[in-house]
Amino acid sequence: MAKEFKTIDEFVSYLRSRNRESNINVRKGEIYSIGDVRMYNDDIDKVPFKFEFVDGYIDVSNNDLMSFEFLPEDAKSYDISGNPGVTGILKEITDKCSHWTFKKIYNQLIQNCLINDVWVDGVTNLEIIEEIWKETKNDIYLEDKNGFMSRYYKLLDSNDIDLLADYYDVTGDIWSSDDILKKIFDKFASDKSNERILNFRILSVLMSNDEDSKIKDLIVKSGYEKVLPYISLSERQDEEKNIQKVIYLLGKKVTRGEKTIQRDEENECLVFNASYEFIENDQGLFKKQLNIERLMKVDIYDASDLQIINMMKMRSRFQQDVETYFIWVPKGSFDEYIETNDIPDYILDLIDKKKTRT
Repeated sequence: MAKEFKTIDEFVSYLRSRNRESNINVRKGEIYSIGDVRMYNDDIDKVPFKFEFVDGYIDVSNNDLMSFEFLPEDAKSYDISGNPGVTGILKEITDKCSHWTFKKIYNQLIQNCLINDVWVDGVTNLEIIEEIWKETKNDIYLEDKNGFMSRYYKLLDSNDIDLLADYYDVTGDIWSSDDILKKIFDKFASDKSNERILNFRILSVLMSNDEDSKIKDLIVKSGYEKVLPYISLSERQDEEKNIQKVIYLLGKKVTRGEKTIQRDEENECLVFNASYEFIENDQGLFKKQLNIERLMKVDIYDASDLQIINMMKMRSRFQQDVETYFIWVPKGSFDEYIETNDIPDYILDLIDKKKTRT
């Protein structure tokens, strides 16, 4: 059965019994505490008295509370988790901020919710919490921009338009063009490993929190759909080498010069293992000719295709006089020779002249 407190003196007596090391008193009908206030796991469904301030933390977790209007606007820390009133977007944020790293920003959110009357007469106004959360993040970002991105990037989502626009120096609607993607990808090409990894993780988190698919749609529209399978990689998987591989792939594509972009638009890359053999002609003379195992079309910006090339190179090491080569040709011009051994001599001669060893 839930605890009931009929008078403020009765409530204060309860608080003092649970928090003997704190100085808890009443002033002008409101409660103040010099020290922490613990009310967790205590079968409380309502607190009919208001706290003025708490010089410490206040923990009301794991009760049956539907509203938190009694909380003080002035406290060092709050814990409201495990209550039925923590629902919807408030629960999403509370769950995300469960780690101590996010305590500061979460406490600021609760204070801002109290200042903006999110909880009134036992009712929670969930509709305004999203905007308050966005403003809270932006305020703390402005205090220390680089520090915010390093510590709180996991809390970013596609609604943080002003914050992201400022950090990446993008104007206008950041999701209407690929400007922000280019800025993020530019940072992938940084000489600083920490900067590369941080910006990869920022994009990864934005993707995972992209409920409206704004970022995914922009990536596809901008021609970077090849990266989608890899953007979901995050530090939670603790696979640094995979992160580095994706950073390399993205950086290689987005840092292309105009000549490389034109080459990629007009041509395609073929890769093959080959050795030389001597062919006797009608006059009894021998001609050195390229012997191709098979031609394969590859996308040099696709990690799975790069893995195929690496496997081909590994196989060539165990075959006598075999090397792995690639050649750029106009798109579609060699389709009939892909993965076949029936290649005319004049095509073999052309490939031999234009090939490059990997």
